[in-house]
Amino acid sequence: MRQHEPIADYAGALTRQLGFDAALARRVRAEIEDHLFEAADELGGPSPDNQRSAIARFGDADELARHLLADCLLARAQRVGLLCALAVIGLFAAMEIRLAWYGFMRWESGATLQALSAVALPIDRYAFFVAIGFALAGFCHLATQRMPADLPSRHRRQLNCGLALCAAAVGALLAAVIVESVLTGIRLAAMPFSVAIVIPVLSLLAEIVMVAAVAFGIATTVQTTMAASALARR
Repeated sequence: MRQHEPIADYAGALTRQLGFDAALARRVRAEIEDHLFEAADELGGPSPDNQRSAIARFGDADELARHLLADCLLARAQRVGLLCALAVIGLFAAMEIRLAWYGFMRWESGATLQALSAVALPIDRYAFFVAIGFALAGFCHLATQRMPADLPSRHRRQLNCGLALCAAAVGALLAAVIVESVLTGIRLAAMPFSVAIVIPVLSLLAEIVMVAAVAFGIATTVQTTMAASALARR
């Protein structure tokens, strides 16, 4: 049975090293097994000796795992940088839609909201501009990175720097979302209940989802980086 053959053992060892990403591990295992069995057939058939010869020509499992891990880590980090930049654009669009809706509905600000806005809006704008700066820096930094197959610590630090910039952008975006949530909540609390509140509520929920998505992407990429560090030390 194939599970006891050298190719299956080789693919299993590689899969275990890529366990941080189950989908990647399954895809790589299927592709590696197909390739190696084809190589063994070209050598005369899928005998254990031919399988071992195909594996020897293909390369060491640890070295291949490091290469795949480096590619996966870079791709994930660059996706985070892009997602962070898109989140900034998305939050800006959501804020503008909400303000346009207020104008369209002619919802005036009460005295309490005006007093609070005088303090909160400068904080909101400052946090948003800070987020733009960090997001742009993180996106540009990660987009220009190239990860070598051996995954040296210097390159891991470069990716961590880009992720830190994105994390700083998320922190600033979170501050802006909190301010927006407070102001929106006060405004809507003073309004009679109607379907008109759906637009500002949905726009605010969209902001929260975008920030959460970037934060989740950063967290999972950091976990991958830790796996890369452990693998690189072997």
